[in-house]
Amino acid sequence: MRCTRCVIEFYTYCSLTIWKDCGKSVAEKYYLDENDPKIAYCETDFFRRLNLLCCDCGGALRGSYISSLGKKYHHEHFRCQLCRYPFRANDFYYEHDGRIFCRYDYCFEYAYLCKGCDTPILEQYIDMSHIDKTHYWHLECFMIRRYWNVPAIKANVTYHRGPLGWKDENGLELSQLQIEAWMKMQESKVHQIWRILSAFEENTASQISQIWLHVSSCQTLHAIQGCAAFLPFVETLFLSLFAVTKASLGDNMKRTAVSFSLVFL
Repeated sequence: MRCTRCVIEFYTYCSLTIWKDCGKSVAEKYYLDENDPKIAYCETDFFRRLNLLCCDCGGALRGSYISSLGKKYHHEHFRCQLCRYPFRANDFYYEHDGRIFCRYDYCFEYAYLCKGCDTPILEQYIDMSHIDKTHYWHLECFMIRRYWNVPAIKANVTYHRGPLGWKDENGLELSQLQIEAWMKMQESKVHQIWRILSAFEENTASQISQIWLHVSSCQTLHAIQGCAAFLPFVETLFLSLFAVTKASLGDNMKRTAVSFSLVFL
């Protein structure tokens, strides 16, 4: 017997009409066509007709399988295309050009780096063209930059993506766990900055609104009390700006102190 999928040649064997195709012997194990029992197929071609071949190994999917991005896999073959790490039930995986990758390999090979924080972007992002170059941003980093003019939100520890992997400031190779911890720390810091700035803006706007209401209704005493209550917000703002600028400029702090003195004057 010969497996067949196209009409090329036929002959009779054991009362079965068999079409020749892949040339693989099906004498030991074969599958009959449900519409024409005179046609037999090898296992691979039979399951291919049912669209039940594993995308990774090409083998037949006889039992339960995993379906992702329009492709099907054996449970043990649903894995990263680079490191071959098999994904578990609650693992995250990422797609690029129809291939799936673990978090670490996707971050190293394909993820854009955020212009604001220099960490890989794994979710939604904003792309901004500047001259002949496109910059990519986390949504939170972009909003912080746009609305509060904070240009960069760098982690205390900076890692770099090189041609041979992730490296720390001393050029030492980093493990997957170190990269994960670094990204979580940076993500937590960005979210904290977003929450603090949003709350500060909301509270400040509320204070100013109350002051104007008192002024418009000629409630002078209440207006003065509102201004007094508003002064700590102004002090907090300038102290925060001073701290951020100090961390950013370092050795140029003397010049910054002079500029702040002029602002207060």
